[in-house]
Amino acid sequence: MRIVIFRTDKIGDLIVSSPVIAAIKTKHPFAVIMLVASGYNAVAARGLPGVDELVLSDESAFEKIRAFKPTHTLVLSPKEPCYTLSRKSGAQHQGWIIMEYRPWVRLLAWLMLPKKNREEIPRKSRSLHHSEHIMALAQRMGLAAQGAFPYAIPRDAMAEENIKARLTNHGIIKPFIAVHLVDKWVEENWQGTDVKNFLLILRDKLGVDIVASAGPADKTLSAALSSDILVLDNLSFGEWVALFAQSRMVITPDCAAVHIACALQKPLLALYQPSRMEVAMTEYGPRLTDYRTHALHEPKKIIPFLFRDTQELLGHHYG
Repeated sequence: MRIVIFRTDKIGDLIVSSPVIAAIKTKHPFAVIMLVASGYNAVAARGLPGVDELVLSDESAFEKIRAFKPTHTLVLSPKEPCYTLSRKSGAQHQGWIIMEYRPWVRLLAWLMLPKKNREEIPRKSRSLHHSEHIMALAQRMGLAAQGAFPYAIPRDAMAEENIKARLTNHGIIKPFIAVHLVDKWVEENWQGTDVKNFLLILRDKLGVDIVASAGPADKTLSAALSSDILVLDNLSFGEWVALFAQSRMVITPDCAAVHIACALQKPLLALYQPSRMEVAMTEYGPRLTDYRTHALHEPKKIIPFLFRDTQELLGHHYG
């Protein structure tokens, strides 16, 4: 059995899809899995447990997929290039995730695929987590074992040593709260000063160090905090994972950081834009860890509740 899995979108989507790889390997230990990833999310795919071959979705992908001679394909990224590569792969058995609002793909799947090989995600009234949609499709096709499978992410021992050394150099020698700085903090109701005030309240009232991670695009927010909070920016993916792994808990808006925390089974405070919280929580919310969620309403109104939930999460796990 030779299976090609297409997951060519964001890092979080890849992490959310990782349980199906373990479920396939559990049911078919000798299956060979090729993962087709994008240049962006491949950082979370290299070294991912259960992946035997990694291919980037560039111009050479078609030749590599055909040479692989797949028996099965799973299109988990609902994108036209992935459907096209699946159709041309030569695989006898193909399974597709389909979005309800893409009528031509629905029609093509109806003509081309048995019903069990299609998993349609409705535009409204979503009731299943995205990982459950993926698992349902793989199980109906006879590929995946039954059961609950956690998220998986690659770990980098050298990155973990680098992060440990950087923290020690900054005087961080006890467990800390990891906070991810991303523009979703300030897209609606918050400013950089609000984020800083919240984190300083946690630091001063709970007596716990705060360490923030920030990507290249988050310079404004990280600059607002860096005089009072340790900010580690421009981390590699392995270092980002290592920072979270060494923390007591994670606080982050809705992004890949939510799913990294879940993969590490770290206590998690996940924050959402009010306008999309319901959909985001249903389809891509936290799972398989102890977590609390909040919408990022006006800071003065919700900071007391965020403080309470942070205190509870720390207390549950560290007494």
